[in-house]
Amino acid sequence: MKQIKTYIAEALSSEHNTKQGKKGDQKGGREVKISEFRDFGFTKVYRFKNAKAGILCAKKAIKIAESDLVGYSQALDSNGRVSLYDELERVGFIAGNIENPVNTDCSAMAAACVSAVSEQFGASYKINKWSASGNIGVNLMLTNHFKCLNGLYYRKRPDLLREGDILVAPCKHVAIVVYRK
Repeated sequence: MKQIKTYIAEALSSEHNTKQGKKGDQKGGREVKISEFRDFGFTKVYRFKNAKAGILCAKKAIKIAESDLVGYSQALDSNGRVSLYDELERVGFIAGNIENPVNTDCSAMAAACVSAVSEQFGASYKINKWSASGNIGVNLMLTNHFKCLNGLYYRKRPDLLREGDILVAPCKHVAIVVYRK
């Protein structure tokens, strides 16, 4: 029996392996990328109640991770973590229409991808662009479009994760499940 592999979209570090970098991808796809699933200590899984919205979120995360215009920074200025969200908002939350170099971090990327679902499913999916790994779960639950699952179970069974699941290790890291094969 073939084992199913799970893949996640995540923002990891700047071009200098630091918390702040220049806008845009400076490392050839290593700042914001698609990775094979690994247990990074997540304790919560936030699952879209509408599976189609989750699939759309995953597709947007893939586009963002594959873009040469998206880099990494945790800076709190206009070059920093929310510049991806701002650019997506400017282009109607259509990930393929990003035109300008931007930055993001792991939780800001998840906030941007979830909010981008609003382009098709309505404004009630939008969450605060300043969401961080410590509060993104609360912000997701406030939309009433998610259910919270025990991450400890899914750490042992990543084959049961679904496209669009938001994996959260509070105050550490956030990633989005993008596909399984």
